[in-house]
Formats: sequence, C-alpha cells, structure tokens
Amino acid sequence: MQFKLFAAGLDSLLSEEVSDEDRDVEVTAGLGLDLIDVSLRPITFFVGQTGLMSALWNAPAELTPALQVRAAGSLICIR
Repeated sequence: MQFKLFAAGLDSLLSEEVSDEDRDVEVTAGLGLDLIDVSLRPITFFVGQTGLMSALWNAPAELTPALQVRAAGSLICIR
C-alpha cells in the first residue's frame, strides 16, 4: 500500500516572493492511493482558495483517520 499526497499553488499563499508562473497555478491538494500495484482514483481535498477555506472551517475538531482497516476482528486506524 502506498500513499501519495499532492499539492500545487500553496507557495503563493505562504511565500512573499512568487513568480508570475506560480501565481497562476490554482491552489489544490489531494491524496492518491496504490493498492497491490493498482492506482486508485485520487481524492482531491480542495481546489482554489475558497475550497481551502471551506475545508478548514468545516474540519472536525477531533482527528480523522486517513484510513481505517479491519484486520482479524480489530480496527486499525492510520493517521
């Protein structure tokens, strides 16, 4: 199993000096997952600054596991 996190355009929010090329990149982040050499469709967390702010304001107060797996009758949470 392999996790792949991706992000683009976040430097325009965090950096003081941003090139013109980076300024035009839309803010995006997400997660990809490979199971047994098969890539599943990536999950996009947010697209654009509005999506980022919505994700932050709507996030639960407690931590949410990235993956929950049932193995031999017990629940395994990967954070």
